[in-house]
Amino acid sequence: MPIFPHKTKNPRAREAGFSLLEVMVVLAIMGLMLSVVGARMIGAIESNRFIRTAEAAMADVLLVRSDAMLNSSARSLVTESVTESELDKRGLQTLRRFDVPEGWLVEGDIIEISASGVCSGGYVSIKNPEGRLAVFRLNPPKCNAERVSLQQ
Repeated sequence: MPIFPHKTKNPRAREAGFSLLEVMVVLAIMGLMLSVVGARMIGAIESNRFIRTAEAAMADVLLVRSDAMLNSSARSLVTESVTESELDKRGLQTLRRFDVPEGWLVEGDIIEISASGVCSGGYVSIKNPEGRLAVFRLNPPKCNAERVSLQQ
């Protein structure tokens, strides 16, 4: 008996496998599923990047607080919504701005930090160029940031 016979005894053995149409249907279904999952995954990645950047900006508040205590000098955290008349009342050495990427908008209260590190507290909103918005409450006396709302 030969190892590789040329003829098979079962006539249907040559018809085993998938047709081109079946393979194309399966590939179309997989492509559709991949496009739906991919779009959601990209949205989740962008959302996480926004939250991480906003929370990093709020963590800078603690650095400013540490700077105020180390140098025994009061600090004021200001946003873009602060008017020129409010800025003129404070010394330039005490002013600090939130560190956010270019194009982002930070609005809210002026956060006063005393030389001993006591924070006045207040609300700060951070908005990225795509329109995502996060609002944080800075709780006195230690300026602990708490996210109170997030809009996608």
